[in-house]
Amino acid sequence: MKWFANVGCIVALQLVLGLQSASAELNASRTLEYTAIATHPKTGHIFYIEEHVDRLSQGNPVAAVTRYYSPDKVLWGRLEMNFQTVTDRYSYDYVDRRTGEQHGVRLVDGRPLMYRRDTQKDTLEEKIYRPPTAPITVAGQGFHWYLRGIIKSGAFKVGTKKKIRLLIPGRFDYFTFRLEGQAEEGDRLFIKVDLNSAILRFFAGVQMKLVYDKKSGRLLEYVGPTHIADANGDKPDLVRMIYRY
Repeated sequence: MKWFANVGCIVALQLVLGLQSASAELNASRTLEYTAIATHPKTGHIFYIEEHVDRLSQGNPVAAVTRYYSPDKVLWGRLEMNFQTVTDRYSYDYVDRRTGEQHGVRLVDGRPLMYRRDTQKDTLEEKIYRPPTAPITVAGQGFHWYLRGIIKSGAFKVGTKKKIRLLIPGRFDYFTFRLEGQAEEGDRLFIKVDLNSAILRFFAGVQMKLVYDKKSGRLLEYVGPTHIADANGDKPDLVRMIYRY
């Protein structure tokens, strides 16, 4: 009987340790790495290369770094995000190594403060923004992280329409976008994004097409504008990016 009791204790201990191990694994941070090449949607001409390293905890983004390279792998710029809270979809800092241009957002007393400068010698300008209750306001790649979250939760699917306000620190301004789930192919969800204002749609013509994996929330494809200048210092009107994980 003592032998049986000892075995029972050992099994129970193994179960407890196993549960603790599983819990630790669930709570542990994990790193997600992926790349993409920005090309001309029609000609396939390569503008630049992106390399992403994201750190997540319990599925939520904690920090992320995106490095931008020339087609021959010279580092052009770096975008870094360090989210202060689970709901922070603002905090980021971008620096262009070629020009010294810098822009980004940081939270001050829970409110986003936008900052910018054109060159490294310029004084950093700052402006507090007071977001409305609706629509949801995001900045930088916070756009992606917010959208990823509602896709994974099942709250965004075919037929869903939503508005998102995107801060543009480089202009101390914002754009409000309309998002619409257009189609599905297996686990792939196709989303159209355009400007909410009819006047801006007429003059700016900004439109994005996104493809997400519904289960993982991974961004698979992007077609739209970019803030990264090419080798000539020009910002392409449109780029196409296929993400490789």
